[in-house]
Amino acid sequence: MLLSAPTPPRTPPLSALARFLRDEDGATLVEYVLLVALLALLCAGAIALLGTGASSKLNSAAASLQ
Repeated sequence: MLLSAPTPPRTPPLSALARFLRDEDGATLVEYVLLVALLALLCAGAIALLGTGASSKLNSAAASLQ
C-alpha cells in the first residue's frame, strides 16, 4: 500500500507576506541596481555638461588648423 506524503499546513496570506517583507536576500541586488542607476545618471550628466564645452574647443582648434 502506497502512502502519499503529508501536505504541509497552509500558511495564512498575512503570515506569508510578513515573511516576505522580513526576507533580506534580495536587498543587496536592489542596492547594486540603485548604485548602477546613480552612476549612469552621473555619467550622462557629466557628458552633457562637458560635451558641449569640449565640442566647441575641438571645433575652434579644427578651424584654426584650416
